[in-house]
Amino acid sequence: MAIHERISSDLLHQMSKLKDELATLPQAVQEKHLSDDEQLSIREELLKQAEMEEESDDFDEDILGGIGSPKYIDGIEKKVEVEYLGRVGYIDISFETLQTNLTEEEYGKIVRWLEEMAYDDNPQTSANAAKEIEKYGDEVIEVVFRECRKFDLSHQQKRQQLVQLLARLTNRSLKGRRIIKGILQKATTPQHINVALMVSGAIYDKEVADEILRHAKNPDHFGISVDALLKIRAKETVKPLLQIIHDIDTEKKELLDEAIQYAHRFGEFGPFAVKDVCEALINCSKFRIRPIFTVAVRSFRDDAVPHLLEMLEKEHDDLKIDRISKALGGLGSPYVTNMLMEAYDKFPGKRVHLIDGLSHTKDPQVLPLLLRELQQTESWKLRQKCLLAMAFLGNQEHIPLLRQYTSYKKDKIYLYALFALVCLHDDAAFDQYMKLLVHGDQEEQYELEKLTAKMPMNALVKISRGLSAYNDSELLSIITALQRPNVLPRELANTLKEILSRTTNATLRLEIYRLIGLHVNTKKEILPQHILYNARQNEENPRVRRELEQIMKNMKQEKGHVAVSRENGGLFE
Repeated sequence: MAIHERISSDLLHQMSKLKDELATLPQAVQEKHLSDDEQLSIREELLKQAEMEEESDDFDEDILGGIGSPKYIDGIEKKVEVEYLGRVGYIDISFETLQTNLTEEEYGKIVRWLEEMAYDDNPQTSANAAKEIEKYGDEVIEVVFRECRKFDLSHQQKRQQLVQLLARLTNRSLKGRRIIKGILQKATTPQHINVALMVSGAIYDKEVADEILRHAKNPDHFGISVDALLKIRAKETVKPLLQIIHDIDTEKKELLDEAIQYAHRFGEFGPFAVKDVCEALINCSKFRIRPIFTVAVRSFRDDAVPHLLEMLEKEHDDLKIDRISKALGGLGSPYVTNMLMEAYDKFPGKRVHLIDGLSHTKDPQVLPLLLRELQQTESWKLRQKCLLAMAFLGNQEHIPLLRQYTSYKKDKIYLYALFALVCLHDDAAFDQYMKLLVHGDQEEQYELEKLTAKMPMNALVKISRGLSAYNDSELLSIITALQRPNVLPRELANTLKEILSRTTNATLRLEIYRLIGLHVNTKKEILPQHILYNARQNEENPRVRRELEQIMKNMKQEKGHVAVSRENGGLFE
């Protein structure tokens, strides 16, 4: 019988209680979604519009063939054929010619209202303008797209007002939905594409899911596309989206950060997506992509547990078992801790990896098991894992026991013991750790570099404050190790500037630039990008300048502010 089938009634009660508690917590993003009845109602209304169009006296296939068929201007397709719900129509995606019954006076009013929405800082004025525009129904959709270049999409309020207006106009309009689909299929204007993507998500339009997936492959439209897909929640988009994320260029830090942000919302897809997301994590061999899938799995919370437990029981590949265990532990619920401890007893061959999962739970009830294994196991790998876990689950009371393992030279046990002691604020261990990091042999330095990646912030702060005491050769080892953690303390900034101001060591300067480049233009930024731009201009060493070019190419780019005025039309960059 599978582990998850043998959960006790007490654990089931705990699980149910936990779900109830989680349900009361505020969600990161909780979109109101259409019910099946509402979606069916909209679909029926759109089909009726299509039937009326076909029956209309104005509908003539011969005329459409001559007037409505695709047209090219300067080699660019302007009027495109669009199939929506099996019905074909034609739209001018350049919006140079408007197929509308609006008079010139009405058109002028609508443009003025759109300018009020785009440029007026008074929210009520913008809201009133939107209400006036909405009175004209889907007749104005083309006008809105023609003028949408005036809106600054980086301004949240203006963006939302524009998208909400278009969503209300297109939600029950066959014409409007054709326009959205036509833009997503053939348009090349970034502003039109971005607005169409946002509107398609706002109206939960599954008909354009394929088009959205195609735009998700473009880094310029990735985030908006993923947001739309999460709102639409189409089952058939889950696997393709996971593949797109898997294929992200891992040197594009901005894309990786964006993907992480949206991964927190994957739970919005619903339980049907859990298995695919879990499998994406377990089978991912790219270490910079796995954190994205890890966050995505955690977003499903309890729904992910049965799938992960089943995978844990069936899997025999060490790397995959390790990922499953960590994913389970990261869910952080008491009943998961119990399931992992039960699995620990049941699967002796998987214990090295299950210890990782148990340490990720951050649950104190794991401590007795860790202490027992640390002292009794003959497996050096298991002992290393126990020491790592003690670094985050242990306390001051465990320092005397951990010190005993600093004399275990075999299998680098002493390095893991030092790391655990550093994490528990042992000053003597910290001094020894730093001594080995800068003066140890090659294997010791390499192992400690990897361990530095796992260091808690308090230890990293201590390292940062002590850098001035080291010479250039020693600093090189420390700066290289500091490139490993995902987040570094702010205290490091002034120290790095001071080192750059005094050292002429080209290799050290280059490694400091690498460290800055890893975090520039992110929430974790240590120093701003102008440090790197100035260095590229002022560094005399050709190798350093050449490497700086690559560092700046790979770093996250700062998004420029888009100036909006009536003169420039609010062009979107």
